[in-house]
Amino acid sequence: MSRRAQRGFTLIEVMFAIAILSMAMTVVFSSNIIAARSTMHSRALTRATMMGRCRLTEAEAWLVRNQLPPLDKALDDPPTMGEQPCCTDGVTCDAQVDKIELPNPATVETAAGNQILGQAASAASGTSFGGASGVRGGDGGVALGGSRAPWA
Repeated sequence: MSRRAQRGFTLIEVMFAIAILSMAMTVVFSSNIIAARSTMHSRALTRATMMGRCRLTEAEAWLVRNQLPPLDKALDDPPTMGEQPCCTDGVTCDAQVDKIELPNPATVETAAGNQILGQAASAASGTSFGGASGVRGGDGGVALGGSRAPWA
């Protein structure tokens, strides 16, 4: 039999085929690894969101039952209401209810009220309302005394 009559692949052809196949498999597997990492990150983010929502619901339920505390208070996990803890598997959730401190009403009334009254008085007298670039007050843009506006 002659060499031309034999069918088959040479060693160099087989090596090139394996090299091309290995490069293709590397691309496929690397994209799978990236997808797996993305899936893991999404799962952890969803889990953290669910734990946070659960913890906020617990704190809200505690506030409905006990009203606002007079001083700052840290809420336990699980809460003292006897429910299951929201945060598990080595994750800790801290909830803190802080005392609400409102400003002195007299200070707010004088600071904000004086500013609003001053702007309203300026608008009523026909001067600009809201600063130099504000809306003109007074006649509303219509000329009085019988003359017509140029656009009318």
